[in-house]
Amino acid sequence: MATAATTITPFAHRVGNPALVGTLAAVSAGAMAVAGIGVAFLTSRQAAGHDFVPTTMIFDNYVAVTIAATLLLASAAATWAITANNIGNRRWASTGFALAALLDFAALNLVWFLGKETGLAVQGSEYAVLVYAVMVAAGIAIVAGLVGSVVGFTRVLGAQTTSAQPHLGMASSWMQHLGTATWLVAWGLIYLRK
Repeated sequence: MATAATTITPFAHRVGNPALVGTLAAVSAGAMAVAGIGVAFLTSRQAAGHDFVPTTMIFDNYVAVTIAATLLLASAAATWAITANNIGNRRWASTGFALAALLDFAALNLVWFLGKETGLAVQGSEYAVLVYAVMVAAGIAIVAGLVGSVVGFTRVLGAQTTSAQPHLGMASSWMQHLGTATWLVAWGLIYLRK
């Protein structure tokens, strides 16, 4: 008796993996939170008009652009790690995740510096509350990317992420991309829309 052959598509082994599903849920929740803060920021800005941004706000766009460039490099390193993992090169994959984690740490340090240098008191205005909310959301997303990169690094070293089982590495990479996207939104709201 003949049985029907099962056809496997290239991405069939990734569907339904708990690491990917959980990470996708976390990334979706983070994106919704950032979108909500962004909508609140834009709505408040439109309602307040020209008096929305206090004159005491210090705009250090150099540091903000440096954070964006650092996080874009971290996302590229995480993508490099996944590509290296998919071709079976564990050394490059672990190097990519380690580089992404170091860049995340540098970006987190810069976000902290930028938050301290704004010159705003949290209770000072609606603008200050929203600026700090955006920065805290970006900081949390960057920490998630940092943790994801460290987890990806350790999973590659422990051979738990391989070309046959790339789920944990992919999940780590998605967290990195969330951190990068969140900062780009924060940069756009605070520095490009001033």
